Amino acid sequence: VGYIQSQLGNKDLKWETSKQLNLGIDMAFSKGEYGFSVDYYNKKSSDMLVRAPLPPSVGYASPYRINAGKVLNEGVDIELYVRKQFKDVGFSASLNWGYLKNEVLELDAPIQAGRIDNGVYAKYIEKGHSIGSFYLYEMDGIFQNEQEIIKSAYQGSNVQPGDVKYKDINNDGVIDEKDRKHVGSSIPKQTLGLNLQANYKGWDLSVFFQGAFGHKIYNQMATETEGFYRGFSVSKDMYDNYWRGEGTSNEYPRPSWSAKSNNVMASTRFLEDASYLRFKNLQLGYTFN
Repeated sequence: VGYIQSQLGNKDLKWETSKQLNLGIDMAFSKGEYGFSVDYYNKKSSDMLVRAPLPPSVGYASPYRINAGKVLNEGVDIELYVRKQFKDVGFSASLNWGYLKNEVLELDAPIQAGRIDNGVYAKYIEKGHSIGSFYLYEMDGIFQNEQEIIKSAYQGSNVQPGDVKYKDINNDGVIDEKDRKHVGSSIPKQTLGLNLQANYKGWDLSVFFQGAFGHKIYNQMATETEGFYRGFSVSKDMYDNYWRGEGTSNEYPRPSWSAKSNNVMASTRFLEDASYLRFKNLQLGYTFN
C-alpha cells in the first residue's frame, strides 16, 4: 500500500482582482410618489481562478489551478416606481429591468466546460465570447433520402436516411470538430422584475413577476428520450413525430440504437430558448388592530 500525489499545488495562486466603474442617478418627485433610478456599471475581473489542463507527459490527470484571464461584465439597471396612498386605498408599482454583457477579454488558452459526457463538452470559453457560451454542431434537419446524404458533407459511413444532418460550417466537405460554432449563452442578457401592491383598510395584496431573457439551456435529458442514447425510453414528442420515411419529419430522427452516436452529438438539436416570465408570488394579508 502506498500513496501518490494526485494534484499539483501552485504556491503563486492569489485572489482574483476586479476594477469597477459605477455611474448612477436617482430621482424622486411629488414627495416620493414617483421616481426612477438608472445605474451603469463596468466591471473587469482579472487573474481569475481557472483550471488549466496539463499535458499527459506531466503524469497528473487533474487540471492545474492558475490565475489567468480577464472578464468584462457591463450593463445597465433601471428602476421605475410609483406610490400612491389615499384615505383608505393605496397602491404601488415598481419595475426593475437590467441588461448585461458578459465577455472574456483575455485568456491564455480556451477552456472546455459544461460536460455532457465523457470527454464531451457543450461550452467553450475563449476570448471574445461569453463565459457561458455554447459551442455546438448546428443541426440542419433530417436526411430524407440517400441522395441528400451523398450531396452533403461526409458525416460517417453508418449515416442513413432518418439520421440528423449537420451543417458544414467551414465548407471542407467533412463534419468534424472544426464545424462547431458559438450558438448562444447560458447567461441571460436581460432580467425583469415587476412588483404590484395594493391595500384597502386592513387588507393588502402583493403580486410579483420575475423574468430572464436572451439566454439558452442545453436539454441533456433529451439525449436520452429523443436520441436512443441508452435506448430505454423515448419522449412523447419523439414517439409521435419521429422520422418514418421521406417527408415525415425534419426534427426528430429515426429511433435507432446503431445511429445514436450520430444523432446525439452535442448540437443545437438539444439547445433550447431559456427565456421566461414567471408569476412568482401572490400574497394576500390582513392586519388586525
